[in-house]
Amino acid sequence: MSNSVKQNNMPILSRRRLVVSDIIGMISATMANTRKQYTITQAAISLGMSRETVIRILDRGEFPNSFKTSDNGHWRIPSTDLTQYTNRRKMQPA
Repeated sequence: MSNSVKQNNMPILSRRRLVVSDIIGMISATMANTRKQYTITQAAISLGMSRETVIRILDRGEFPNSFKTSDNGHWRIPSTDLTQYTNRRKMQPA
C-alpha cells in the first residue's frame, strides 16, 4: 500500500514542480518586460558603453522619448528608444 501511495503521489509532485517552474518562468519573463525605463547607468550597461557616451547620445536627441523625472530630475530612457538606437547602429555601415 505504501508503494501505491508513493506512486500516486509522484505524478502529483511532478505536476506541482512543473507548475512551480512555469510560474517562476512567467515571473522572470514579466520582470524582464516590466523594465520600460532605464537610468543613464542602466542604459550604458545595456548598450555596452560609458555613461558619458549615453549622455552625449541624449544631448544629440537620439533617445527622442527620454525625459527627466519631476521629483529629482534624473533621466529616464524608455526601452523602446534603446531598441531603436541599437537597430539604427546595426544598419550603419562599419
